[in-house]
Amino acid sequence: MANVPKLSVELAIDAEVPGCAECPGKFVNLKHLILSVDVLARDSRTSGILRLACLLELSPVLKHLELHLLCPVGTWETLKRIEELPPARELHYRLKTLLMTGVYGYNNFFVLALHYARTATALERMVIDPEARKRYVLTRDAVEENAVHGGRRMANEHLRGRGLDGILTIL
Repeated sequence: MANVPKLSVELAIDAEVPGCAECPGKFVNLKHLILSVDVLARDSRTSGILRLACLLELSPVLKHLELHLLCPVGTWETLKRIEELPPARELHYRLKTLLMTGVYGYNNFFVLALHYARTATALERMVIDPEARKRYVLTRDAVEENAVHGGRRMANEHLRGRGLDGILTIL
């Protein structure tokens, strides 16, 4: 698997479990990663989401990263000052595009986005879309509509004015 140039993975993570598992190797040729993540979260214990920060360290030549997040609608953290991850051990010099969908509800989604933006020195385009890209539902109800609206508000609150002008698009 270390030599795969493009990879699409679906997985679920428990957002309550912090830390990043040690990986015995790296994806040395991975240039495009599409990761669909079902975020299993209860309450506001979501530090486990930050485990996804290690993706850049595991993929040194990654150019395109797509994170499609799906978390329970109706679970919200209040807008507050967000903490940042400690500085990355190493910078990433190849990532050009970052697309994150389903970004609403949890402040740690925005901590993760800021971490990628600060770590990826060649980043040209960052798209944050609060609408979840569900694989099985084509419509959304009023609760989901409110989640998308709230996600836009949170994205503007947490990401605007943080040095991302020119590369950041919030859908």
